Amino acid sequence: MNLGYYLHSRWQASPPLNDLLPVEKVMTGLYFAADPGSSYATITLPGGTVEGYANDGSSVDSVTVRIQVHDADYDQGGAIVQALLATFDRSDFPLSGNDRVLSMQKTGMPVETQDPHTGQWDWTVDFKCRVYLAAATAEPDTLRGVQ
Repeated sequence: MNLGYYLHSRWQASPPLNDLLPVEKVMTGLYFAADPGSSYATITLPGGTVEGYANDGSSVDSVTVRIQVHDADYDQGGAIVQALLATFDRSDFPLSGNDRVLSMQKTGMPVETQDPHTGQWDWTVDFKCRVYLAAATAEPDTLRGVQ
């Protein structure tokens, strides 16, 4: 199970979000295209912990999911962030097999900054993502498909 893959799938399945910023402009991890254009997003997993293991070998992990939106147009970027929150905040969804995101909630308000040299606007949204990993997949590195 690669959490980044499912986040991309969910992004693409959300018409308001995917219409504002197509999933092709959403990069996973620290890599991003040399010239992503004026509007793009990155998804990273900067940290996580195991909340607990069950006797059957399953586990519940708490993972920080960070989504950063970059856009030269403030209004366009703000609209992307609002669609992002509507798609992901307070959500749950199935993963592969019996794995499941139990809850995905923002941890605070989106942080916005503007690069004084380029004028580019950047928004950072952090989510706490609680993930149930069934016994067959409950391995420490299962979620680490995103750097």
